[in-house]
Amino acid sequence: MIVKNLLLFLCVFGLITVCAQSPDYIFRSGFEGGSMLYQYQLNGQPNPDYADIEGEDNGYDWVRDLDEYPGLGTFRIFYEHGDTSRSKAEIVAGPVDPSNHVLSFDLKAPHIAYTKNNGDTLYKGRIQAAINGSPDLKAFYFRVRLYIHPDIGMLRQSNKKITWFTIQEYWNNESNKDFPFRVTLNIRKDSGVGSRLFFGAHGQIKNANKEWESVWELLDRSMEVPLGEWFTLETHFLEGDADQGRFKVILIDEDLNEHIIADVHDYTRHPDDSLPDGVTSFNPMKLYTSGELINGLRQAGGKLILYWDDFEIWTDSLQINGLRSETGNNGLFDFYPNPAHSEIQVLTGEKEYRVEVVDARGIPLRSLAAPSSVLDIRGLPPAWYLIRFRSGQREFSRPVIIN
Repeated sequence: MIVKNLLLFLCVFGLITVCAQSPDYIFRSGFEGGSMLYQYQLNGQPNPDYADIEGEDNGYDWVRDLDEYPGLGTFRIFYEHGDTSRSKAEIVAGPVDPSNHVLSFDLKAPHIAYTKNNGDTLYKGRIQAAINGSPDLKAFYFRVRLYIHPDIGMLRQSNKKITWFTIQEYWNNESNKDFPFRVTLNIRKDSGVGSRLFFGAHGQIKNANKEWESVWELLDRSMEVPLGEWFTLETHFLEGDADQGRFKVILIDEDLNEHIIADVHDYTRHPDDSLPDGVTSFNPMKLYTSGELINGLRQAGGKLILYWDDFEIWTDSLQINGLRSETGNNGLFDFYPNPAHSEIQVLTGEKEYRVEVVDARGIPLRSLAAPSSVLDIRGLPPAWYLIRFRSGQREFSRPVIIN
C-alpha cells in the first residue's frame, strides 16, 4: 500500500513523468492477523512433505499478493519426508514477546536419508520456506528478522568443524537442471572446543564427480553469530557473471546498527551458462544441516530452532516483467533496492551520468557521478524521495522509499 500511495502522491504533485509501472514492493507479513500455517498440505490435499501459509496480514494476502504475483513463484514450506515428530514449521508465540507471533523451524531429529558417492547412507534434516517456479527472476531484495535459539551456542563445545548449517539458499539453476548453481548463506565453526560461530557464504557449481565445488567463498570472522536476540537480514541478489553478479547480505541489530556479512561481486549463475534464466527457486528462510549436528545438539540437551519474523520482499519488476519501456527511460537507468536503507545500487549502461536523491521540494540531498554506482543514503530521514538520473540531455526520475 505504501508504494501505491507514494506513486499517487508523486503523480499528483508532478514529480514523475510516468506512473504506469508495477509496484516494486511486493509483500510483507509478520505472521500476524489471519496468517495460518496448514501442515501437510499441497494444493488442498494431504502431503507429508509440505506445509503452506494462507490468510491476510498487514493488508497483504499470502495467496493473492505473494503466490499469485506474476514476477514470483509459489510460496511453500518443504520438509522432504516430513514428519512433525522430527521436523516442524509452526506459527508460535515469539521467544521474547509472547504476544508477537513468529514462524519457527524446529529440527528434532534427522529425517532424510541420502547416499554419498562412496555408497555410505547418511541422514540430514531440513525445513525451508521456498519460492519455486519464478519466471526469469534476475534481481530481488528481501528482509526477514531472525532469532537463533541460544542453545545453538552449545555447538561451540564440540570439537567438530561445522561447514553445513544453511539458513538461506538461491538456485540458478537447480541441482537436477543443466548448469546447476547455488548461492548459500550459512553458519560455520572451526574445529576445536570453544571455536566461535560465524556467518559464511559461497557460490557453487557441480563438478564432473557431481560434487559441489565453490566458484567463490567467504567467511566473515569480524562478527560472531548473534544468539538469543532478534536481528534483521537484508539480502540483495542480482544475476550476473564475475563482473555483473551481486550478492549482498546486511545484518541489522535491534539498535539499527548495520554489519555487512557478505558483499560479493562475482558469479551468481553458472560460469558456463550462456543463456542464464534467473533464479527459479530460492529459500529466504531455511534450516538445513547434517544428522550428526542435529543428534549431537539434541543429545547435549539443546534445541535446534530458528524463529523468523517480518518477512518483506521486493523485486525488480522492470527487469523481470520486461516493463522498461513503460518507465519512460527506455531501459537506460534502474536502481535497487526499493525500499532502501543504507545505500542504493545504480544500474545503467551509460558512461556519463549523474544521479541524485531529491526530496519533495526538488532539493538534491545526495548525489554521485559516473563511474560511481553506489549511492550512500545513510543519515537521510525515513521518507519518500525521488531518484533523479541525468545523462546528456536526458533526465528521468523514479520514486524511492528510504526507511
